[in-house]
Amino acid sequence: MPVPEDLKTEFIDAFWRSDEWHRASWLGQSTHRPPTDLFAYQELIWRLRPEWIIETRTGVGGRAGFLASVCALIDSGQVLSIDAYPIGEPPEHPRITYLNGDPAAASVAAEAREILGEDPRALLILGGGAAGQVEAAYENFSPFVPVGGYVIVEDTILEGNPVWPEFGGGPRAAVHAIVDRGRFAPDHSMERYALTFNVHGWLKRIR
Repeated sequence: MPVPEDLKTEFIDAFWRSDEWHRASWLGQSTHRPPTDLFAYQELIWRLRPEWIIETRTGVGGRAGFLASVCALIDSGQVLSIDAYPIGEPPEHPRITYLNGDPAAASVAAEAREILGEDPRALLILGGGAAGQVEAAYENFSPFVPVGGYVIVEDTILEGNPVWPEFGGGPRAAVHAIVDRGRFAPDHSMERYALTFNVHGWLKRIR
């Protein structure tokens, strides 16, 4: 039986308020993600075998390090991590390429295409931010996601869903705009572990 929605909401809110997600790490590097979301990411990587995983908002680089580790374990895939202002010195890994720039900018998207090559099969992870930034990054990189692939919009729990109601228009608003375009639909099966910061943000390309 699935976890009841009210318990999921309370669990997510309590975990957010605990700040333990700030201390979640992979091989000593902070990921700033719930471990359950990272586990779900590796399930998608194993199942889809993307040629590239494109992530925006590098931060301290722990998420990129985790994704690259999974790629190395299955001997498939690379990570392109894009951020205008990464924090500190992100981890080095032979499967990670860092691109410094705003993922919402057309010029950065053009640089990314030079790295990705022609028609790469990509998994896209959009770090949380203002709705306009997330939507622009989606427009730049979602064409690389094939039918059956995924765009993951992180931190959709902001805007009072259930945390930080003062955040304003953010990832959840971007998800609504993306779904309305008709190419992607939420896959709620990816939320079955109950604790996720990406509620309604696991978007599968349907056409």
